[in-house]
Amino acid sequence: MCPEVSMGSTHMVEHDTSVVVKHIAYVLRRFPALSETFITNEINGLRAHGTAITIFSLLPARDLVLSNASKILLPHVIYVPFLFSVRLIVFHLYFLIFGFHRYVTALFRVVGKHRGSFKELLKSLVLFPKTVCIACLCRRLEIEHVHVHFSGLQTTCAEVIADLTGIPFSVAVHTILDIDYPKILGYAEMARFVVASSVHNLELLKKKIPSQYHEKLKLIRSGIVLDNFKLNRGHRGINRKTIIAIGRLVEKKGFTFLIEACNMMKDNGIRFTCQIIGDGPMRETLDQLIERFGLRTRVLLRGALPHERIPAEIQGADIVVAPCICTKDGKEDGLPNSVIEAMAMGLPVVSTEVAGIPEVIRNGETGIVVRTQNSEELADILTRLLEDSYLRYRLGLNAQSLVRQEFDIYKTSLQLLRCFRSRQFCS
Repeated sequence: MCPEVSMGSTHMVEHDTSVVVKHIAYVLRRFPALSETFITNEINGLRAHGTAITIFSLLPARDLVLSNASKILLPHVIYVPFLFSVRLIVFHLYFLIFGFHRYVTALFRVVGKHRGSFKELLKSLVLFPKTVCIACLCRRLEIEHVHVHFSGLQTTCAEVIADLTGIPFSVAVHTILDIDYPKILGYAEMARFVVASSVHNLELLKKKIPSQYHEKLKLIRSGIVLDNFKLNRGHRGINRKTIIAIGRLVEKKGFTFLIEACNMMKDNGIRFTCQIIGDGPMRETLDQLIERFGLRTRVLLRGALPHERIPAEIQGADIVVAPCICTKDGKEDGLPNSVIEAMAMGLPVVSTEVAGIPEVIRNGETGIVVRTQNSEELADILTRLLEDSYLRYRLGLNAQSLVRQEFDIYKTSLQLLRCFRSRQFCS
């Protein structure tokens, strides 16, 4: 049993006595990851309900900026040893001696699943020794369920653990890449249940997997700690003309189009400042674009910030924008956490029709949806919102109401916890 964890909300401290507490393992590609605060929220939510959690990180930590919520979980993280370490060899010998059939079955599954792609096969074979190590540790720690996010190598890892130990697993999907053939058929068949974080992804899953697996599908939102995102409405009469965007500096976030929109607004004589919070591989590209457009005094790349500083940044803004796109290789955001956090604080959000975003940003009601990769339309909408304080207030109020109904981490983590124990999903 893990120690009681407070999530900053009075009802988060009480354990749900109707749900049997389990020891659950999370297998993650890398922990902590600043861009995956929704996973950190979920784990802390489960722990607040009295559930013991062990996190297996396949790769060492990389982010230098850590949130307090992530720091709390560090004592519960096991970083899997490097390949060919003595520890890994011992674990492999254990299964070869005491579970030879299971070992061979798991190895053949990895080879069979990825035989069509040499790159994926190589990655999976490199991962296999680490997975055997995790399987041994799961037995030793008496893990009863394994949960993974995204359908990459983590899912292959969960499948191998199930082959080696019989421990059931579940998968949470977030993007369209998680729902591609042929991997979707493998985890849909083997997993105890599959979580979709948006109706968009849920419907895609239903279209792509056989109907006999539909009962395994569950819609569970990625919740947030609502008490961390309370708005002081005292500043609502102040129009700071401030726009902020939050996210990793990667192509799918669409920040290139935001900077282009800012250039159009500058040329139209609109007074504003735009702050982009986050870091990533596109920082230099975006910086050069800002320089080319002469936006140094208008657009600022703030870099990555600890997650607990984000509410104050949102508080100081008039508009939050998430100009998400779907890239040529199919990468897209499912439903950005920054969108939900801004809506929870009653800020108007402008975003695009990508994936599950229109489910929460109902155009003209809880926010504004613009066409993807359309800088001119984005500039027009941002201008309109900057000039209409009542519209900002109305959109923000409606957005706050929706998020507080559907994205309370207390409720969403309890939904997930009940799935872990539900007889419906037990084999």
